[in-house]
Amino acid sequence: MFTYEIGDKKYYQKKLVLGQIAQLMALLKDTKIPSLFSLSGGEEKMLSLNYEAVAALLGYNLPRAIAIVLIEDAMPLEDKDLDRLTGDVAFSFDAETTMQVAEDFFACNPIASLLERYIGMMKNLKASMMKTGSLASAPSSPEETSLSATRSSGDTLQ
Repeated sequence: MFTYEIGDKKYYQKKLVLGQIAQLMALLKDTKIPSLFSLSGGEEKMLSLNYEAVAALLGYNLPRAIAIVLIEDAMPLEDKDLDRLTGDVAFSFDAETTMQVAEDFFACNPIASLLERYIGMMKNLKASMMKTGSLASAPSSPEETSLSATRSSGDTLQ
C-alpha cells in the first residue's frame, strides 16, 4: 500500500477492486489505446507502459483516473465523492506527486502480468476447444423437415 500526504489530507493506494476497475473502464471507453503488443522476430512482446505513456493516453482524464485509484483516509471507498476528489487532484497534486501515484499504480497493479495471464488463458481455452472439437462450425440453421416426417405429442392421426 502507498500513502500520500497532500496539504492536510492523506490518501492511499492499493490493488484495485472491481468497482474501481469498472470506473476506469468507463473513463477509458472512448480512449484510443494503441496496441500494447509488438511482433519481434515472430514473437509477440508486450510494450512497456510508463508514466509518460499513461499521461499521454489519458490527457485531460489524468486527474479523474488518479481520483479513481486513490482512497481517502478514513473514507469508505464506496462513499468516495469522485467529482470532488478529481478537483482536489487537479488543483492540489503537483507533477512529482502525480508521477509517483502513476508509478505506484503499476507496482500495485501489475497490468503487464495480468494481460499476459489473460492472453495465456485465452490461448489455453482456444487450444482446449480445438482439441475437443468445440470450434467446429455448426450449421447456421437446422435442416428443414417436412410435416409428415415430424410428430409432436399433440399431433393427431388423420
